[in-house]
Amino acid sequence: MDTRCPTKKLVLIIQNGSKQIDIKPDSFGFNQDKSRNKRGFSFKIVCLQQENKKHTNQMKSQEHPFAQFHFCPKCGSAEFELHNEKSRHCRACGFTYYFNPSAATVGIIVNERRELLVCRRAKDPAKGTLDLPGGFCDCQETGEEGIIREVKEETGLDVCHTKYLFSLPNTYLYSGFLVHTLDLFFQCEIHSDEKPHGMDDVAETFWLSIDRLNPDDFGLESVKRGIRKIIEEKIV
Repeated sequence: MDTRCPTKKLVLIIQNGSKQIDIKPDSFGFNQDKSRNKRGFSFKIVCLQQENKKHTNQMKSQEHPFAQFHFCPKCGSAEFELHNEKSRHCRACGFTYYFNPSAATVGIIVNERRELLVCRRAKDPAKGTLDLPGGFCDCQETGEEGIIREVKEETGLDVCHTKYLFSLPNTYLYSGFLVHTLDLFFQCEIHSDEKPHGMDDVAETFWLSIDRLNPDDFGLESVKRGIRKIIEEKIV
């Protein structure tokens, strides 16, 4: 049984749509007398369905995003009912409000000595743990503009160039409300003679050798996963 074609097709699709996974088609019980194209097509559908099912199960296992919202934001009615795992519907005015993740940015800044600029969080969540500069995007702001602004606000550094690397989902507890985010990781270049200073939500900043990075030292889950990805895939 030739499994090379379906596996390559799967990797391309997952890279473009979700995340890269490498699974042997044999594990899905393909009939060996089917053509290669049919096996490849079936393999794509099965795997995408599994990824969607996994995401749906994760959403259902958490508290509903609108559990604390009891009134319609459009008309104020209390007939603001759960519609599905990510929305509420108002029976009074017909308005349906969907909960979508907020865009946030994370900055990867590496100097000429192969050291990563890290921050120590000054506030909860995860106060006192390590972090990377970044934060929520403002309305009408691009991801690139957002990370440039956040790096300036938290470290005083001026970013002269950005390069998008990857994204990871995250949750951020703020004022008792669990905010779902999509964190965009950018590699940022700064002028070499600039010195960082901890500002805003940052207690301190310092350079840490990439060889000494420990993902478990970072408090936020997406940053922890991002550090692990950087180490394993040698992204920078």
